[in-house]
Amino acid sequence: MKQLTFILLLLIIQWANAQEEREIAPDQIKLLTYGGGYYIQKDKNTFLEVKFKGKNKREVSSDEFSTYVPKFFCYSDDNPQTPSEILKEEQGIIYTKEIRETLPADFIGKSFRLKKSIYEAPTLLKIVSPFLAVSHELLSKKKQKEYYLRKEYYSFFPLDLGEGKYIYVLLDKWKRKITIVPLKHKIVLLCDVPKGYSKLSSFRQKEPDYNTLFNDYTPENFMTHRRTKEGYELVDIFNRKVLPSVYDTIYQTRSMLITQKGEEVILYQNDLLPKILKGGKVAHLLTNRSDEFELLTDKGGFYYSNEGKPLKELPSFHYGLCGTISWDIYTLKKDSLEVAKPHYMLYELSGPAASSYVKKRFYLSDRTPEEKLSFIDGNSGVDWNFNKDYVGDNYPHPEIVRVERNGKYGLFEYDIDFDMKSPYKEEDSDVSSSKKVRKYADSYLTGKELLPIAYDHIQQQDNGLIYFYLNGKIGIYPQQKTATYSAIEPETRSFFRIIKDGKQGYLDIKTFQEYFFE
Repeated sequence: MKQLTFILLLLIIQWANAQEEREIAPDQIKLLTYGGGYYIQKDKNTFLEVKFKGKNKREVSSDEFSTYVPKFFCYSDDNPQTPSEILKEEQGIIYTKEIRETLPADFIGKSFRLKKSIYEAPTLLKIVSPFLAVSHELLSKKKQKEYYLRKEYYSFFPLDLGEGKYIYVLLDKWKRKITIVPLKHKIVLLCDVPKGYSKLSSFRQKEPDYNTLFNDYTPENFMTHRRTKEGYELVDIFNRKVLPSVYDTIYQTRSMLITQKGEEVILYQNDLLPKILKGGKVAHLLTNRSDEFELLTDKGGFYYSNEGKPLKELPSFHYGLCGTISWDIYTLKKDSLEVAKPHYMLYELSGPAASSYVKKRFYLSDRTPEEKLSFIDGNSGVDWNFNKDYVGDNYPHPEIVRVERNGKYGLFEYDIDFDMKSPYKEEDSDVSSSKKVRKYADSYLTGKELLPIAYDHIQQQDNGLIYFYLNGKIGIYPQQKTATYSAIEPETRSFFRIIKDGKQGYLDIKTFQEYFFE
């Protein structure tokens, strides 16, 4: 029995060894197939397929981003094949001895035309940087009005086959691979077309403008920020450092990269050519904008384009809004039947997206009849809906009530959340609608004091900030507790010019850090 067990163990070990993978250096590859296969030479007329893989690890900065160390492996149990046998499964083969010498620099920054390849129409293929490439469908001006021009983005990876020979692997966000192969008399792209490849030629017409070329680019599919002891670095899916250093901050959009290290701010477009923004101190991205940013310099706050040019104002653009939405409406009212505690807030839900209309009163039990109530924008009614949220309107904070008493102002917060599954009475709508109105029981609330009734004025500004005023000075709620500014004026969305203790400076409202330049 022991002898049988020993024999079985030997057989298992032999089988495991037979399945063992062996790493192959890229310069051992001698044959490529149109379908993207790689082969090493086994003997004079047989070749063994090798697999291109190398998943490494998930980056801590992204749950969905994995880096890959590209490696080739072969398996000892695979059967060698002759070229004729390989061609039974493939459209064509290329021997690496047919590949001419090139360098990555021969392709980086260059644009090529493909007559028919990735798309049915002619295609622009641009190698943007050592890490990124883009393809762009080319259509006539007439067809451009009828069809959306398709684009695809790729990680660009030069694969060194030795002796000065490279092939260039392009990997899209789905990890689908196409390959540029520079042959002695032509350059071909191995891709999914009837004959298995498409010929690359120089692109001689006008390219689409930069922002159009990258308006569908999602950099998080190709690059991620990695935290180090010194700060952040940017790496791509092949675990290569995209930028030369480690930075305090890295911002990235579809059309630009911004780095900050100390007080040096550098702007990059996707070609990764650096542009130092002279005098730059702090940069911020702008909500809902990928092609502009704001910068605080020693001269003040300014908007900039992704080309690094100052802008007098931000370009306008239009939103596509939804017409089938619901509205949350809040109104401050007085109940003539409640003499001692007349103030209440009426909540109403309406609109075509609401399955039922809703009404509920919140009585503000701690408010007295002589007090004047309003919301923080100074109005007695506010509303909110999905469209306002989508376009970035200032949230009116209906839970915060501004109270005026004897010419002084304060702020109080009320808990106006409630469970819509709680009991209600259903009534007919008082508007021409087939929907019923759910009327919920009244609630009686006591507010939480946010600011005492001691200020000369309190007002939400057009930019959403809540200013409080006292003795000619201004403060910002809730970040500040004391009014300290003699003047405050916005220069951009985040950078405000201030006067404090007689000195002019700037306030970054994202961090509430103050800057005073000599």
